[in-house]
Amino acid sequence: MRKLFLENIVYNMLTFGLKNSVSSILEILCQTKSCTTQHILAKLRNEYRITLSLPQLYKILWQLEKEQIIIREHNTIALNTLRIKKTSDYINKAKNIYLQENVAFSQLQDGQRREFSANSLIDLDAIWNNIFTQLQNNNTISDIAFYQSHPYFILGHFSSRSSLIEQIISSQQTLSILYGNEWCLDNYGVQLVRLQWAQATCSSKTPFLAEGYNIHVIGNYILELLLPDNVTQHLKIFFDNVTSVDSFDNELYKQIFAMKWQFSFSVQHNQKQASHTREIIKKMQWNSEGIL
Repeated sequence: MRKLFLENIVYNMLTFGLKNSVSSILEILCQTKSCTTQHILAKLRNEYRITLSLPQLYKILWQLEKEQIIIREHNTIALNTLRIKKTSDYINKAKNIYLQENVAFSQLQDGQRREFSANSLIDLDAIWNNIFTQLQNNNTISDIAFYQSHPYFILGHFSSRSSLIEQIISSQQTLSILYGNEWCLDNYGVQLVRLQWAQATCSSKTPFLAEGYNIHVIGNYILELLLPDNVTQHLKIFFDNVTSVDSFDNELYKQIFAMKWQFSFSVQHNQKQASHTREIIKKMQWNSEGIL
């Protein structure tokens, strides 16, 4: 059975990279009332790092038109306004249910934590981002800080991580990202983050673990992940050996994100540690670039 419009468009919005081309095209069409195929191809290539041929784009547009998601008139493409209205109603209902204050986290006392698990980095990324969004909606502190030993997720699951960064920036919150090494791919990760208008730097002289460690600070909450040694070593091969972006095999790197392995991370309510960690990350950025 053919997907209903609402199922289709919401699915594409929520699954990010799983249907990257379609969701990116819809996002481009949301930015302007109408545009040409050449405009879409250029935006996909320059801003979304997606290369499609004209026949491939036509195939996607034909399916979207068939489902009455878009309207084509002469040489221009636009979203169907009736569908926009229905989707808006649908999303508003979902927001009222899913984006209200999360009782599970609000009941965590200072010093308490909850543990979460996943079977792959892709699954972990989805759970992590979902929890982060819930915490963000109730965050009264505007400064958000990330530390990662390497830019693991922006390289391995770009669409979901860039969506998370965009969500933070659009909420008028300040995001500081610090990577704990200075290899080629670490600097490349910094460049990708800065394209999203976030502050990022890398330094091999941080007080955090240099391999496999991830910590995000939002308000008085800390999300913390230490990757299993086996996965860390697989990822480390890329960061230690890639000397140019052109030689980086991104598709091979992404295969690590699909590996089945037992991952676990924690969410902790700890005002003192959150404040301390956030200040370390901001100070490291100041020392590296003098931008804060």
